Amino acid sequence: MPIIKKGPKNFEELSSLIRSERKILSLSSQTGTVIPYDKIESFLGNDELTVIELGLLPKKMSMDKDSLTVSASVTWGEAKAFVRSKQRELMTSPTEELACICAGAATSATGERSFGFGPFRNQIISLKYVDDQGAIHQLKREKLLKLDGLSEYQADYKKYDQFKNAPFPKLQNECDLMIGMEGQLGVITELVMETVPYEPLSYFVIPIQRWENDFTELLEVYEKVQAFRGAISACELIDWNSIKNFEQRPFENKDIICLELKTSRLDEVVEGFFSKLDNIDFENVLELSEKKYHELRKGVPRQVAEYITKNKLIKKGTDIQVCQSDFIYLLQKYKEATKRGTEYLLFGHLGDAHLHFNFLPTKDRMIDCEDFLANLYEQLNDLTCSPFAEHGIGTIKQDFIKSFLGKNQLHMFRTLKENYDPNNKFFPYGFLQLGNEV
Repeated sequence: MPIIKKGPKNFEELSSLIRSERKILSLSSQTGTVIPYDKIESFLGNDELTVIELGLLPKKMSMDKDSLTVSASVTWGEAKAFVRSKQRELMTSPTEELACICAGAATSATGERSFGFGPFRNQIISLKYVDDQGAIHQLKREKLLKLDGLSEYQADYKKYDQFKNAPFPKLQNECDLMIGMEGQLGVITELVMETVPYEPLSYFVIPIQRWENDFTELLEVYEKVQAFRGAISACELIDWNSIKNFEQRPFENKDIICLELKTSRLDEVVEGFFSKLDNIDFENVLELSEKKYHELRKGVPRQVAEYITKNKLIKKGTDIQVCQSDFIYLLQKYKEATKRGTEYLLFGHLGDAHLHFNFLPTKDRMIDCEDFLANLYEQLNDLTCSPFAEHGIGTIKQDFIKSFLGKNQLHMFRTLKENYDPNNKFFPYGFLQLGNEV
């Protein structure tokens, strides 16, 4: 069936459009990786789908004391510039600043600064959304949810409290009805989020030996950085395969760890962290300006995307976060993946034991990579981990997530749809439809 694309120019048009349509997929910047936007027809069957593009909605930003209010079309880059003009700072900072903030709430994406500030979900004070009848509602963090079967669901969630996101949404306060739900219960139109006072930051790049050869230096940084979450806001790994084609790469044949930290606590970090590293010489650590640091952090993924396109490759990646005791196990599994004869990359949030391993196969290598990943996710069932800790489930990862869900989760998914989207209007192909299996 044909896909109908519509871009409402104001919130009244959005509400009217939602009332009139039968099945809806709302999206904004399309920077996510869990929905094949170019192949949406493949999962429609006989359905007709209206794709609502939110990017044309009015951009609205305002500050009320320490909190920032943004509308659905505001991007992270725009919000960052705005709050800095008010001498404030965002606590979440995704590498792709063209992504929209409300879309980040819908997928519960977290970004680089979760090491220092925790997940984005915890920073949301309130939000507004449009329901299936086109009515606008406000949800508040201060109000707890009340749903049938919620206590059992929340009990299952407890073992995931240390992770950015569990294999299923948190469902503790009202805002959780929209956070991480991927637009399956309504369309977020506005949110209010915490900010912090602006502080000057310092940026460092630590060269380490390539992880495929030896984990020693990587693990030492990971273990010793944990004591500095208040001073260091981001601790990111970029492996040599990710950076080797980047013209401004700071080191040759080395993986790098990027640190963002408060300048006011630099002496503390130097004395308590850098000087305590046994396997890394502080003289080899490179300090960058803010401009050079962000050119590196933004430039590398863009260069990787260009490389994939130019060489007709396909990215098949992971989004796994594990606890400290299982980090070596995960690295060993990733090392096994490097032996399969397919190009690969490893990068991500080292401080949180949350690294993204990405195969870059040609079409003839796709099945082998998919088989490896399927087997890997099966093995993760023996661990307390989050298989998709940051970027959502979408349609691509639903087969993998099923084994992490039990009757309490599936019952809750069904309850949510029955209570908030009884006609299955919003993203009817999302993970909540798995609740129909009970």
